Amino acid sequence: MLLALQLGQSAGAQETQVWIGTGQILSGQGQGATVQLVLETGGGRIWSQSGPALDAPFSGEQISVTSSDGTWQIQPQGDQLVVTFYRGEQIIRWQLRPVGKVPTSSSPLPPASWRGETPQPLALPKRELVLPVLNLLRHP
Repeated sequence: MLLALQLGQSAGAQETQVWIGTGQILSGQGQGATVQLVLETGGGRIWSQSGPALDAPFSGEQISVTSSDGTWQIQPQGDQLVVTFYRGEQIIRWQLRPVGKVPTSSSPLPPASWRGETPQPLALPKRELVLPVLNLLRHP
């Protein structure tokens, strides 16, 4: 079983890091409200799975990126990403924490937003538990 698992992983396999956090609208429309953001990083890129559109090169260092939805500033701080988003008068700031790594192939598909698909929730592997059935009904 272990051998089959090792053979199933390609030498070029990468991992995608998922980042999730709740942020606050600091100014503009919706000021004071909280909003959630899900980003993924991997293969030298960063992209959004929820919230405003983002897809940009990312080396793990501070960046500023203008997307179709606004301007992003992303600052790694320890084990977090501090993300500030500017859209007109609106400013939103998040502190994102890593929630897990997902293996991807050596040639990952582009984010769902590129393909015009609705992002789907992250699927975790299922585990089955098999319990023996005991004969609980005994006749005297």
